[in-house]
Amino acid sequence: MERPVTAEQLVCRLRSEYKPHEDRGWLRSRMEDIRRDLADIGRQIDTPGIRSEDDMKQLCRSYLSLALDCVKARMFMELESPELIPEQEQAVNFTMSM
Repeated sequence: MERPVTAEQLVCRLRSEYKPHEDRGWLRSRMEDIRRDLADIGRQIDTPGIRSEDDMKQLCRSYLSLALDCVKARMFMELESPELIPEQEQAVNFTMSM
């Protein structure tokens, strides 16, 4: 809400929002969560009129939810199905983790 936020602050927020015990399901359900998040954001953006502060906060929460669902999908791919990640990207991830 017009306050600058660093990438580190966003990462900390995502970490605090992530609940491993709720992170269940397969890639298909994770993709459905992302699709639902995108549809939700699209509806909020396409709503005509002036947005209230509450509307803007809800839009920020929706973006945060989308980011978290994308992280969950990525974690699933790396942990459960590494064959879905292109080899070139796996090499980059291996280099960065060392």
